[in-house]
Amino acid sequence: MDVSELKLMSQNLIQIIKASAVALVLSGILSGCASVGTDKLIHFGATGIISVLATCLSEPDTSIAIGAAAGMGAGFAKEVYDARPGGSGFDAGDLLADGLGTGAGTALGYGLCHSQNVPLH
Repeated sequence: MDVSELKLMSQNLIQIIKASAVALVLSGILSGCASVGTDKLIHFGATGIISVLATCLSEPDTSIAIGAAAGMGAGFAKEVYDARPGGSGFDAGDLLADGLGTGAGTALGYGLCHSQNVPLH
């Protein structure tokens, strides 16, 4: 691994850290909304962070699909787990929060890590 590859890796890591920090800050800002429960914010923030990381760590041409699949996969898996006997129950509102977090995280991750690869017309 040469110096230019190390520099690129460190720049990507910095972008991932920035994206994760922004997702956390957005979750914190949203927590001030009285109509949004803490559980929904946790779903939003967790799937957002998973999506940012997956999007940033993927190749640009597949990053949106991978980021979205990772975020929603995690959210859906959590709801299936909650639906088991003795669990808290399946909640469609949690899936909505997962979808919003996934969308925000995927868009943020793509914008921070791959937007330089998009040709401007």
